[in-house]
Amino acid sequence: MNVFIRLCISLLLCILLFDRSHSQFEWITYDKIDEIMDRMNTVNGLNCFQKQPSELVLPEEAVYQKPSIEMLKKDIIMRNRTQLLHIRNIAHRNALLYSYLFQRLFDFEEPGLTYILLHNAADITGGRSMINGSGVYFDQDKYYPHWYKNFFNKTIPLFGPYAWRADDFYDAFNWKNEWTNQTIQEEDSGAGRYRQYTSRYNRRNEWYSKWLPDQTRNDQGRGKPVHTVQLLLAERMYKLRDVPQTFEFYGPPHPEDPQGPTLWTRPYFDCGRSDKWIISAVSPIVDIYPRHTEYRHLQSMRNLAVAVTHIDFLMTDINQCIEVGPTSAQTNDPQSKQPNLFAGTDKCKPTTRCEPLFGFGFRRGGYQCLCQPGFRYPPYQDGPFQGYVIEKATKEEYQNNFDCIKVELYLQVPQNLYQSNIEVFASRTRRSIDYNGDMSNESIYNDLSKDPILPPLIESISKVNSIATISSPTSSFLKSSIYRFALFSGKLVTGFENDKSEDHMKKSRTKRYAYERPTRIAAIMQLYDRLKRDPQLCEFMTEDDLTMPGDVLNDVDIQLESQARLALTLSHFLSSFYQIVNPAEDFPLRKAELDLTDEQLIGEVVAAAGGDYKVVGVGIFFDRGKFRNYRLPYFGPYAYRTEKDISRKYTVVDWAGLPDGYENEIWFRTLKARWATNADRSELTEHWLKLFIRSDYVGNALVHHESGFPLYSYAPELKHGQWFPPTFQCSRNYTLPRQWIVTYAVPFFGLDALGINLEFKGVVRVDAYLNYLDINQCSMPHYVPNAFKGSDRCDYQSTVCEPLLGRGFVLGTYKCRCRPGYEYPFIDFNDFFNGDNMDVQWNILMSNNSLMSRFHQLKCRIAIASSIKPLNFILLLLTMSFAMLTKTDISDTAAERLYRATLAQIPQFLIALLKLLLTSTPTAKPKTETINILCDVIPEEMPCSMVQTMKLGFDINRHKEMIVKSVSAILLLLLKHLKVNHIYQFEYVCQNLVFSNCITVILKFFNHNILSHIQAKNTITPLDFPTCVIGPQPELTADLFDLPETENYCWRNMFSSINLLRILNKLTKGKHARTMVLVAVKSAPILRKTLRVKQAMMQLYALKLLKLQTRYLGRQWRKSNMMAISAIYQRVRHRLNDDWAYGNEQETQTWDFQTEERALRNKIDTFNQRRYHRLSISQSNSNNTNNNLANASTQNASTNEFDFDSFIPLNNDLLTALSSNSNLGDHDLPESFKRHYEQWLNDEVFNVEQQTDWDALLQPKSIVIY
Repeated sequence: MNVFIRLCISLLLCILLFDRSHSQFEWITYDKIDEIMDRMNTVNGLNCFQKQPSELVLPEEAVYQKPSIEMLKKDIIMRNRTQLLHIRNIAHRNALLYSYLFQRLFDFEEPGLTYILLHNAADITGGRSMINGSGVYFDQDKYYPHWYKNFFNKTIPLFGPYAWRADDFYDAFNWKNEWTNQTIQEEDSGAGRYRQYTSRYNRRNEWYSKWLPDQTRNDQGRGKPVHTVQLLLAERMYKLRDVPQTFEFYGPPHPEDPQGPTLWTRPYFDCGRSDKWIISAVSPIVDIYPRHTEYRHLQSMRNLAVAVTHIDFLMTDINQCIEVGPTSAQTNDPQSKQPNLFAGTDKCKPTTRCEPLFGFGFRRGGYQCLCQPGFRYPPYQDGPFQGYVIEKATKEEYQNNFDCIKVELYLQVPQNLYQSNIEVFASRTRRSIDYNGDMSNESIYNDLSKDPILPPLIESISKVNSIATISSPTSSFLKSSIYRFALFSGKLVTGFENDKSEDHMKKSRTKRYAYERPTRIAAIMQLYDRLKRDPQLCEFMTEDDLTMPGDVLNDVDIQLESQARLALTLSHFLSSFYQIVNPAEDFPLRKAELDLTDEQLIGEVVAAAGGDYKVVGVGIFFDRGKFRNYRLPYFGPYAYRTEKDISRKYTVVDWAGLPDGYENEIWFRTLKARWATNADRSELTEHWLKLFIRSDYVGNALVHHESGFPLYSYAPELKHGQWFPPTFQCSRNYTLPRQWIVTYAVPFFGLDALGINLEFKGVVRVDAYLNYLDINQCSMPHYVPNAFKGSDRCDYQSTVCEPLLGRGFVLGTYKCRCRPGYEYPFIDFNDFFNGDNMDVQWNILMSNNSLMSRFHQLKCRIAIASSIKPLNFILLLLTMSFAMLTKTDISDTAAERLYRATLAQIPQFLIALLKLLLTSTPTAKPKTETINILCDVIPEEMPCSMVQTMKLGFDINRHKEMIVKSVSAILLLLLKHLKVNHIYQFEYVCQNLVFSNCITVILKFFNHNILSHIQAKNTITPLDFPTCVIGPQPELTADLFDLPETENYCWRNMFSSINLLRILNKLTKGKHARTMVLVAVKSAPILRKTLRVKQAMMQLYALKLLKLQTRYLGRQWRKSNMMAISAIYQRVRHRLNDDWAYGNEQETQTWDFQTEERALRNKIDTFNQRRYHRLSISQSNSNNTNNNLANASTQNASTNEFDFDSFIPLNNDLLTALSSNSNLGDHDLPESFKRHYEQWLNDEVFNVEQQTDWDALLQPKSIVIY
């Protein structure tokens, strides 16, 4: 039995060992990350005092890209360095604050002990998840404590209040026994057991040697940077003092100094306090030393203390990627030249490149692997390979995956360019972030190969002088010609000429494309750019005009979180001070803390504005009567930098002295209305403070704070504040900076007069520069408020949009990455299309200049095979198939024979038909052309009686109606059959009709009382067929013209009107240039008249024409014609990409769309040349070409045995047949006609008594075949 058990144990161990040898980490070698982790794990809170000082620090290279002022102005601080940037700002702010207060105030007015303690605690509570500790450390015998009784002009040995986030898991007040991160422990590092923090043997003074001790001996602070503060205080309410007050103080070094205002420490272990690995930002505090002495030559400005802020090293992101190209390490900033300790520890394959990610902290996998240029992702991979997935893979998975596929047949930067100002159809699908539809690969190169202009144009690009081309008058000549054509058409249709140039200017509208950026975005950016270039324009605008929509602030709570937390830090400090400090308290050794003074609050806002380069200004605004230590009911100090760039000049304005005050500002009213009557403790966050202070002057021991232990206060969080829409701050008297700002406001609270309940005290406001806010133009869900979403130019079939961070408030800050199954076709060291380039190419495409655009080539193509051999085989098969298809015969239909026979004479035939139509309109005047057309109707002798005159008028009008009916039917049938036969044949006829003014001729037909035209009946019943040939003819009298009518409309006129509307629809459908002609000749009022005819089909085609031009007519027309809009919505078929009902004002001129007609003309010419023996039919050489076409057409017809006699029209005109000299006997009549002719005469003609039943004749059983 024991042997069996031992055998089972041995097998189990073998299986375990075998599995371990194939674990997911066995292929990862020992690297720098493992080395640092081993060093960190060997130190803890129990053994840190036994370790050597060198074991408690890590290499300085372990923290990469430490933010400094020099790099802030040049480099983009990504989100993975937001924490480091925030603690740098807080350290610099604290140094500015204490430097200002110590030099500005007298000893007894300086901040007290509780002030400093609460200020350090507020840095941590306000910077949650960003700051781990904050403190102020003074040099040996450099601090003058005025808060001790009977203690003046004396120093204490050491003073270093330091606060950190404590572990409250076992605290009695934490009854849930969960870490809350709301407990702050603070103690005086200069008192107690380990108080010698100035010693080099101290295990936690990594920050001390950065600035202390200061050995400079220069007189009066020479060499120390000078900061200037200009004070504009209120003389009374709504009135500032006439003369500002200026104060200069010495503070931290200037940002442009080589050393900078803030230095960074190495990562070190905070032994005996937080027991964590932290990294600190250190900034110097400057004051005069010694203070009160008669030996003035000994006084000088020195660095007497340092402001230190800490962050948890484990929360700092590491960069495992290798830097390639120019980086911040190549700048002049000494702190940005540190190498990266963890560079090269990524596991990206050679076919990929590494890119760091944020939010991972100190752990592996904080990167992603993107494909190298010339490679693409596998079809199953959506986007880059994530580093944390690679780090968890097994050896076999790592070897067989995470590789990119090489792109074959890649291209250079495209040179085949589209002509700008060309018509672009909305071929893009509807935008959606969940788009998973069929993604076809509509290649643009097929269209380029069909364009006969591009090959010679590209060959001659190098020979063209671009400057001369742009200044050439050709384009302006074309514009003027089309404009004259539009004026002529308008005069022809409307009957009068409009000489007012302003009317023409009103008709200039923008063409709305599917790619076009919404007008709302254009208005926002136009307003932003105008006021940014010329701030003085704000004086002519209202407050509403200077405010952007609220959805512009997309992602502002993340991008500007550090600035919001700056306001939250001030709010926490004020809230804790007004809830904890009681000036009436009395202590044995020290004095009670005094109320806040106006100078202290001014120092707070000056330091906050100077510590963050993204902040325009910071203000603290008290509610009425809440700031008791002031002479006015309101007090609102607001500080800002005088210069936009990072500088040392500040201005402080008491907002209560401005003409309008601040009590009616939207940000103050909003927060006051929310919190003034409902400052409930349950809605705020409770913070616990464990404060330890020195027991005596020397600091032999640490004791609890006398006010209580632990202390607590209630303060708001970020969610209790509010972001307000971007506004342009337009100060009429130039008191405030004129800038585009984003405002965040948060309330602060204190105890009421009874000291029991919380009350609303005021608002802390922070204004940040709008140009630091990134724009996200990519698609988002419908519920996300973003004014710019969906405005990118990415091709939504082959690419997906991704925002680029750190570019600021500009458009084009995105990239178009290829979707799965697509590949980047160009070899230009990129794997995506830059948004800037997409916008530039689109603007070139839409602009009216001679530049060339490659917008339609900036898209990914379908991923081809990894080898080129199968592709060659496929291309060979396609070539053979194309060759076989091109040899097929053209269908010999009737429409094809007609088009081939009349190809050369089509323009002349169409002009002849249009002349007939023009002279037959109801409003045509009896000119010579009309008389020639109606020569068969007008008798040789003019009528001499009124009855004959009326009969002649009826005949002429009826003849006109029959001509219009015939011409409209001919044109409509011709267009329909040619469109079925070949689309280019249809387009050729349409273009000739348009060039022959067919649109204006048809509109002229409708430019009269169409309702009376439909109801008119130009007929005399006794003279109609068949009454006119049955029996004797009655004598014409006036009574015959007043016979009762059986129908209330004329079918012939109704038929003609519908045909003309259908022709107009076929000419203008999908053609923007022709639609603009409808707009130019003011066809909308004419078409609205046709809606009076209550006939469904006629109204349908009239509404279709109105729908085509609705988006060009403007909002005002749509507002005043809502009944027509409603009729279009109810009766006309809708399409997914319709924007006729909400199209905005168009900017493009009428002639901007003529490029479409030219491109279509070129394609038609190519089609005619290829199919009809390379005949040229361009209008530029129409005289010579028409002869060639006629000869070629005749030869072609004879080759195909084409019978022209079959197209000779049959002459059915009775008058023409009777007036001819030919004998009727010469015609051969059929035998059946001769046999039954006499019987038909007797039964139908001469039998007058018998009444013919015409309805019975139409029945099938009544039809007799002789």
